[in-house]
Amino acid sequence: MSRRVIWDRTGGNPIPHVSKELRIDPYVCSGALHTIKQSAGLRPNDDVMIYDNGDVTGRLNGDEIGNLYDEH
Repeated sequence: MSRRVIWDRTGGNPIPHVSKELRIDPYVCSGALHTIKQSAGLRPNDDVMIYDNGDVTGRLNGDEIGNLYDEH
């Protein structure tokens, strides 16, 4: 199954755009993303890529670190 990148910018706050794209409450989306980053050993300001199926990957290594739908 193919997936489309919806966030791959360096810096900035992905929550407004990603929560709208995925139809997830912004506060829930933010909490899920912080949980995913923390579980992966990333800092809050580390960049990630987010896909239209909710998958989150580390920007530097491309490893899948979680899914926003799984965390809310």
